[in-house]
Amino acid sequence: MLLDLARTLGPLLHQRTNNHITLQLIFLDGEEAFVDWSPTDSIYGARHLADLWTKKWYPSTDGSSFDLSKEIDRIDVFMLLDLLGTRNPRITSTYGHGTTELFQELPKIGKNYF
Repeated sequence: MLLDLARTLGPLLHQRTNNHITLQLIFLDGEEAFVDWSPTDSIYGARHLADLWTKKWYPSTDGSSFDLSKEIDRIDVFMLLDLLGTRNPRITSTYGHGTTELFQELPKIGKNYF
């Protein structure tokens, strides 16, 4: 389903005027533990990617300054789609951080397209 979404959105994204905004689909694995599940022995792929994002710097995209920003700070929306293969999944917004309005809009968008 997600790969079909990427194929569908691809042509639309190529038509946009702001090339500084991207859609990235990131597939992670590595939730296993080598010994015992703990904050340091688990989610290896996600922790590695987050570490890279906190260390990678980019110049400002507005062209008006020499400001730098970290890759992780350039993310407007991050949706974690985990454990959605069960019957009648309960999907909640748990973090807030200014995403409540977007979370409430997603079902409306889905009804228009699916």
